[in-house]
Amino acid sequence: MVGFSSSMSTGKEEYEVDYDKNITRLYEAITNCDWDIAIDAVNEMPRESRTWVVRHYEDTDDIMWRFLPIHSACARQPPAPVISALLKAYPEGARSIDDQGMYPLHYACGNQASREVVRLLLVANPQAAKITDPRGMLPIHYLSCWGPSSVSIIDMVLVANRDVGKTTDADGNTALDLAKEGDYPEKDAVVAALKRWFDKSKEYESSSPRSDRSGSKLSYAQEPTVSRSSYDAPSVSKSSYDMAPGLTKSSSTDSNGRESPLTVGRLRQEVAKLRSEQKKREEDHESKMTSSVSSLKSQCFNLERKVSNAANDLGEARSTAKNLEAALKRKERESTDKDDQLEELTKRLLELETERDDLRQTLTDVTDDAENHRRKADNMNDRIGSLSASLSSMMDQQADLMKTINSKESRAVEDASTRRKKLQALMDLEDRMIAASKFDNDTTVSIAFEKQAKEMDAIAAVIAAIRQ
Repeated sequence: MVGFSSSMSTGKEEYEVDYDKNITRLYEAITNCDWDIAIDAVNEMPRESRTWVVRHYEDTDDIMWRFLPIHSACARQPPAPVISALLKAYPEGARSIDDQGMYPLHYACGNQASREVVRLLLVANPQAAKITDPRGMLPIHYLSCWGPSSVSIIDMVLVANRDVGKTTDADGNTALDLAKEGDYPEKDAVVAALKRWFDKSKEYESSSPRSDRSGSKLSYAQEPTVSRSSYDAPSVSKSSYDMAPGLTKSSSTDSNGRESPLTVGRLRQEVAKLRSEQKKREEDHESKMTSSVSSLKSQCFNLERKVSNAANDLGEARSTAKNLEAALKRKERESTDKDDQLEELTKRLLELETERDDLRQTLTDVTDDAENHRRKADNMNDRIGSLSASLSSMMDQQADLMKTINSKESRAVEDASTRRKKLQALMDLEDRMIAASKFDNDTTVSIAFEKQAKEMDAIAAVIAAIRQ
């Protein structure tokens, strides 16, 4: 695709586009919350799910923000099929940190994402529940501050990271502190859930090894320092949280300044009245204590049963977690294999496109050669036509020459016959001359010579006429 630039920051090929120049179809659909179009875009162009979208400040190279499509989607309360499609196309997206130092899980927890969306993100990257953002906030802090879409999400996130009771953000607030100061309908249920889990954490603290989170926190020392803004960025719906307001205590002082006279009788009446009220209060208190003890015993029994059930649930959850981790590793291997196959297919596609371009160029050359040959053939046909006309004219001339030659041959035959006759006559004359030479008569000889000369002149005239 034109306009893509690639990098190898995660060991696998990634891509990057500019939000203002060549935003992808997938990211545009997500920003418009067109979820059906987003799913179609993922299925048609899986590469766009691993394409980072970056925006710069105007006329500078400073980065305003840089996100994957899954970061932006999680900040917009997406349907679960959208996140499922994005994770299927690019599983590494759930393990990718944006330029704000946040995982997709942070955005989902801070924007009331559905239970299924949070579950998909935890399965894809359970470690994200244990990693803080640059402000020291875990995903559970975002849930406690802004409230979940379902209270059951609290338990789901805490299963992935139990040791959060003492984890504080940059301002020293625990998740429970933020929940108590929250302002959303599920506040009381969230506070109760957090207390329940924190109490369980204290109960199992002595038997369970404390998780070492020193290696879980992100190191931001290697992150480049850039200018950041929330403009058009997929951010948590509330950019900051208010600190708990200081509680002021007021003590009422006794302001009774009456100066009525106090007599002994009045004092006795007051004492009797106070004793009566005290006895009544003691009876009420005893009754309440009895009721409270009974209630507490019942609660203790219920708590013991819940602890037993929780212990069983914990064992099942650990077994499930192990199975999920094994399944996750298997899926990761399968995803790696599929990525390798996709890369091979991409290389093969590029080779085929190159071959196609070569064949097109060859076809163009052959077409040009054929056109040149056609023009040469047309020229040759024109020349052949001209030669045919010339040949026809030459044949006509040859026919005329043949007639002339035949006529001359006929005349030559006639002339030859005439010559033979003349020669015969000359030979006869010579014979007569020889015979005449036998006579001594000079006159006769002279006459014969004159006659012979005339005949020779006639023969010479005939020969000259024949030569002409």
